[in-house]
Amino acid sequence: MTNHTEEQALELEALEALFTREEEFEKLSPTSFRLSLLPCQEGEGTDHVAVTLLVEYVPTYPDDPPHWEIQSSKGLDTEALEELKKEVSEAMKREVGAPMMYTIAEFVQDWLRERNKPQQSMYDQMMSRENAAVVEDESDEEEEEGDGDEPQYTGLGDKQLCAATTQVAPKLKQRQTVSTRTRKTVTAQETPRRECFGRMRVSSKAKTTRNFCPIEDHLLRKGNSSSMHMHVPLGVNLHA
Repeated sequence: MTNHTEEQALELEALEALFTREEEFEKLSPTSFRLSLLPCQEGEGTDHVAVTLLVEYVPTYPDDPPHWEIQSSKGLDTEALEELKKEVSEAMKREVGAPMMYTIAEFVQDWLRERNKPQQSMYDQMMSRENAAVVEDESDEEEEEGDGDEPQYTGLGDKQLCAATTQVAPKLKQRQTVSTRTRKTVTAQETPRRECFGRMRVSSKAKTTRNFCPIEDHLLRKGNSSSMHMHVPLGVNLHA
């Protein structure tokens, strides 16, 4: 069984030995103490913020968190103090089961270092809030103006196809002109060939339908055969 009283006494001795600055650690009873914490080590800088913790062990500490509160503070507003209380409570829950107050003291000192800045007057705080609001409004206006200047997208044809059509149209027209000239040239070249092929077909047809012998053909070309007198030797077949 854990001896809680012994563990508590040993932790008090350790804290008293570690926090040696004036009024940094004060033992109030065998189960309670006061711990004043600063962000800077002695002689290392100016302490603009500070807190004093009042701690009292419960009978089951360290198996359960101690009772504690922020007794006093310096340079911290109410919102910051509420944030510190929440974070310290969460840290204590994580450390349950072992003496934790030295770990908690280091955690608080780190938190104070992050916020170790001179405290502003009420007027300075008001001006800071107003300046922040003005900067935010200007940023919103710039974003709105930027959105208004941007050209609206009206479709793929307007952005890409128009430029492409301008480049392609002259080439298409040129190709059509060349194609027309080529057809005219081919037609002109084919006309004599077609006439020649036509005569050849007529001549071929004439050869297949006419059965005149060479002599008769010759006589027909020279005139009417009935008006001419021919002396054909006997035994000559004119249709041979």
